[in-house]
This record gives sequence, structure tokens and C-alpha cells, in this order.
Amino acid sequence: MFQFLGFTSANEDRQEQQKNFVSFARSKFSEHPMIHTMSDDDIVRFLISAKYRSDEAVKALEVTLNWREEFKFSEILNEDFSEVEAIKKFIVVPVTLCNQRSEGDSEDMTEKKPVERESSTNSVLTSNSSDECQLPTLAWIGSRHFPAKTTLSDTIRFIVYTIEKARSDGIITDKVNILIDRVGMTDANLDPPLMRALLYTMHNHYPERLHNIFLFPTSTLLTMGYQVVKNFLDPSIRNRVHLATDSEYKSVIQKHIPPRLLLQRHGGDVPDPESILDE
Repeated sequence: MFQFLGFTSANEDRQEQQKNFVSFARSKFSEHPMIHTMSDDDIVRFLISAKYRSDEAVKALEVTLNWREEFKFSEILNEDFSEVEAIKKFIVVPVTLCNQRSEGDSEDMTEKKPVERESSTNSVLTSNSSDECQLPTLAWIGSRHFPAKTTLSDTIRFIVYTIEKARSDGIITDKVNILIDRVGMTDANLDPPLMRALLYTMHNHYPERLHNIFLFPTSTLLTMGYQVVKNFLDPSIRNRVHLATDSEYKSVIQKHIPPRLLLQRHGGDVPDPESILDE
């Protein structure tokens, strides 16, 4: 479909392909009311996620543009989520300097150098690699979530708001690590559809944004269920999901994320924020 742009040439420089794709996408969707909400960086990630198969990337991009329109995406940062934010059930742990060692950092993690790459509104990705110690952590605290008091759509809207606010504040510029913390959860906190909706949203509407997702602590039932569900997950998502038991989750997480990017409840250095539920 787009061979006239040279997307199928094995010798073409990736960066040139990305620029061509951005130009084509902006032209094709110039009349779409949500195209202005997409940075060049956002658009390129659809191409990378589709492994440079431009037809697939365009279809996926159109799905997300339509989702954003139906979702009223452009209004989300103007909404008031202060009551939900006070619960502290979805916490953003921002990035700190990577080359400063702190107690508990593994040797290989602290030797990494920051990756110099822009992700501003007008930029184009030049690399598909991420430095783990530069990626912010998003922590979902399941024991503070009560699905009977809200709806799945409202919860996903709050999650998207939190992500977009962190992007607006310059905290999220590339990929993120997500922790699904089930410690202390009871039946009142259980929300199986939320996990599926979160994975769907990240994979379809935030391509190439999810670095790793950690689900802990697991149970025998949860592990068995995941073994069935994972066969239906896209490989790009399945390979990023890590399950860990109560006794091992801190060590598993710290193999991927340094303490400076983790809450103290996860074995990190960042103080746990107080929740209105603690009062």
C-alpha cells in the first residue's frame, strides 16, 4: 500500500522511514479531530510496534484516534481527579539520575549511561532501546481499589489521566514499568477485568510504552489462570509480564528497577505516600 514511500526497502534508514510515516499519517488523518493530540513520537511508536509494516501501523493508529475521540481524550487533563488521587492507588515514581549509585543498586544497573534521545512533540525516535534506570515506575496499589465504588471505564479513565499528566509534566518521555501490587488485597479489592483492560489499553493505545509489568504476590489460582490467558496475549505483551510470589517479588522487581525508582513498600528508597484511606 505504501511502497511508494519506500517503506519496504531493506536498506532504507529507519529514521527516514519514521519521518516518512509521520508525514504520511499526518496527511492521511489531517481531518481527524484527534490527530493534533498525537506527537510525532506517538505516531512513530505505532510503526515500531508493527515492526515497520506500515499498513498495520496505519490501521492501529486509526483505531487509537477513534478511541481518543470517543474517550474524549483531549478533555482529560482538565478533569478533576483530586478525590481519586488522594487515595494514592496509582502512584508515579519519577526518574532520578541514573549514574548515581544508591544502596541496593546492582552493579550492572549502575554502570549504564543515560541514553541521549529526544521524545518531544516534534521529535522522531532514532532508537528502539530503553535504559531501564531512566524509566519511571507506575505502581498500582490494589488494596486501595474498591471496584464496587466505581466503574471499570472510570478507573481506566483515571489511569489514562495519570499517564497523560505524567507525560505533560515531563516525567514520562519513553517507556514505563508498571507494578500491580496485590499485597493486602481482600475480596473487596478484586477486579479481574481491570488487568485485562489495562493490558489492552497499553498495547493498543500506548504502543511501545510498556517496558515491563510486574504482578505480585501471586497465588496458585492466579498463576494457573495466567497460564491460560497468556496464550491469548500478544507476544510483545506476554514477554513483558512478570509474576512473582510474596517471598520473591522484591528481588524480582529489583533485577529490573533500581531502588531509587521504587517505593519503600517495594524495597526501594522512595517514601510511600500517605493515602486518605490511612486517616
